[in-house]
Amino acid sequence: MNPDAAQLWRAPRWALAVLLAVLGMLGPFSVDTYIPAFSGIAASTGATPLQLQQTLSAYLFGFAFMNLFHGALSDSFGRRPVVLWGLALFTLASAGCALSQSIGQLVFFRALAGRRRAPASWSRAPCATCSRPRRRRRRWRRSPSTSAWRWRWRP
Repeated sequence: MNPDAAQLWRAPRWALAVLLAVLGMLGPFSVDTYIPAFSGIAASTGATPLQLQQTLSAYLFGFAFMNLFHGALSDSFGRRPVVLWGLALFTLASAGCALSQSIGQLVFFRALAGRRRAPASWSRAPCATCSRPRRRRRRWRRSPSTSAWRWRWRP
């Protein structure tokens, strides 16, 4: 267990599990609630189905592109500021999506939302390991007494 775990997370352990679950569900929720609304969005903006598909592509491209940089940003500034700023900008971009009057604005704000969602999904795995004890991993090793390969606990 991390020796500073009591100072890193003062809330109950179940709250950390809830926080990591919310961070993990943010991405699928933002896509799965958006796709069924395509017909309503098309009616309100006068967009074609192809243009609506571009909004989804822009979101996924922004997400994939920024995944390349969030690890370096987290190393430089720490996980917490990167996640908090990412969530704040994601919220603003989502508000921009809701208030968009044209398809161009919607594509822009969906791309921005995709870029800002990446730290939430990227940082949940390292955060889960900061308060869990390390386990010994198994690996393949050749036994000196036989020529067979078998599982052995790593020293």
